[in-house]
Amino acid sequence: MSGAGQPPSQPGAGWGGPTQLATQIHGADQEEEQSDRDIGKNVGNQTRELFVVCEPAEALRQQFERHRQPYIVLHGVGTLGSRKLLASIAQAAGWPQRRLVIRRQGFGNTLAELFYVDCPAHDGKLLRLYATEVEAEPMARSSVSRLLLRGASMAGLLLDNLPEGTLASTLRGLHEDLLAAGTCRHLVFLPQARSDHLIAQVEELKRRGLTQSEVAPATTQPAALWALVATAWNRVHQPRAAQGSPVLRQIAIGARAPASRPAAPVRPAAEAAPVAHAPAIDTPARSTTAVPAAGAAPAQAAGVSATDDTLRRYVEQLKPLAGVRGGCVFELHSLKVLATLDGAALPDKLAQQGRQLIMAAAQAGPVLGLGAAIGELLLSLGSAQLLLRPVPRRAGVLLHLVIERGTDLEALRVGLKRADLELAG
Repeated sequence: MSGAGQPPSQPGAGWGGPTQLATQIHGADQEEEQSDRDIGKNVGNQTRELFVVCEPAEALRQQFERHRQPYIVLHGVGTLGSRKLLASIAQAAGWPQRRLVIRRQGFGNTLAELFYVDCPAHDGKLLRLYATEVEAEPMARSSVSRLLLRGASMAGLLLDNLPEGTLASTLRGLHEDLLAAGTCRHLVFLPQARSDHLIAQVEELKRRGLTQSEVAPATTQPAALWALVATAWNRVHQPRAAQGSPVLRQIAIGARAPASRPAAPVRPAAEAAPVAHAPAIDTPARSTTAVPAAGAAPAQAAGVSATDDTLRRYVEQLKPLAGVRGGCVFELHSLKVLATLDGAALPDKLAQQGRQLIMAAAQAGPVLGLGAAIGELLLSLGSAQLLLRPVPRRAGVLLHLVIERGTDLEALRVGLKRADLELAG
């Protein structure tokens, strides 16, 4: 190919010198090879190429309209950390980080590079996680980033420690942009530190119509951040799983994605992953508090309270199990206590401590080369043991039991399995 052609005089067209990747010009035969379920053509090395004759944002818009698959984005507000977080999540989970290179048809010049990870959902399907921090010329970078955010099914928003005035104006602009032109109506704010002002601002956004906004507990740990986002996703989408809404495999951090699969999941199962895979939705979090005092007297036949009859019946079945002192069922993301078995620690303390233990275990697994998938967590403390396990059919919900140290664990697990089966119905 000669260099005689003149590039069109369009702003942000991204004309530059030769790129490191070999240029591949699409012909009709190559178009037939392109997957109907993904964007661009696989050229190896975790890279896909898309050749276009228009601006990259417009090309992406057309592709998203064609494929219509849900996806999540990580987006920095006052920070450029979304791509770094994406890479950290990929490394911690053992998932490959991939990229989509958008090139000018006929010239091969790179117009934009997008970075993403395909996250395991049920039935081996995948849900795509994009970073909105893209490589492109300034104008194209802004338009592609905005397109990714507007079209997402959910966004995890990374927040730097912005001054109150700057935060208020930034969130107001974000809110107006999404309401005016976007479909993204579920925002999970991921602050580095607790901010009462942020909480107040998000409440204001909700009053203005962005109803699915929430502030996650502050953390800087990649596994915890991802677990918080995925827990929020599952909480919203698990009730819709029968209609094909993807449900992440209990945030299977530690479960590797297939070597090469297309973008987003299709028709995942509604049922929660089995205990052996139930990790990471159970791998996040943080908090502080005490556990039951060593030597505390065994609880009397514990009282039961619950937020709904289904969970009430579930914990009622656990109350007579030999060795059970008490416990609670709680939502990992919000620490909301959904059901209690009285007699051990205060339920809110059990929830907080449970989340702290899960996060510590999730961080230890990758360091030891074991992955972070957690099916069950058992810890001995003084005269008691703490048992943490997922509650079936409840995305992001955990059971935290306090049991006597000498309890027959096999017999206890038989009772727990029986209760699980009844709850799963």
